[in-house]
Amino acid sequence: MKKLIILSGIPGSGKSYFSKCVKEIKCNHVYIISSDAIRKDMLGSQRNLSKENVVWDIFYNLPKIYSLDDECLVILDATHIKKELRLRVRNDLKGYFDEIDLISFYLPKDIASRQNKEREYPVPDYVLDSFFNEFELPDDEEKSLFSHVYVIHNAEIDRIITDIISDSH
Repeated sequence: MKKLIILSGIPGSGKSYFSKCVKEIKCNHVYIISSDAIRKDMLGSQRNLSKENVVWDIFYNLPKIYSLDDECLVILDATHIKKELRLRVRNDLKGYFDEIDLISFYLPKDIASRQNKEREYPVPDYVLDSFFNEFELPDDEEKSLFSHVYVIHNAEIDRIITDIISDSH
């Protein structure tokens, strides 16, 4: 089964940590697509925003390539804080995957802020505040369009990883 997971959350909310945990548990056929990693590989730093159009073209075209693997589990690791963007991504990629899940990381601001500061390249507090204020939780309409929707409020990551791994067999 071909599965796509769209991650949604502010910097420091646990998206990359989640991706790495899934990759460690289910090594084969897991493809993590990270906007930060693309920037770092392509431009030398994840802070370099000079070629954003190219970064996002690569980011949203890689899932199509990875979907050629009939057992793929593709994880899109970027903020995706707005419903409109998440639905656009889902609609653009739905023909390539058997299942598309949404995992929304909605941690308290103080926890996300602390975790952001522990990152290799933390975003400034004013940027984090802006992301937090603009973040949209999935509503019922959006939830109905995904195969599964998870909202992580705290340390539920292990349970959700178990669900994701068992569903992809």
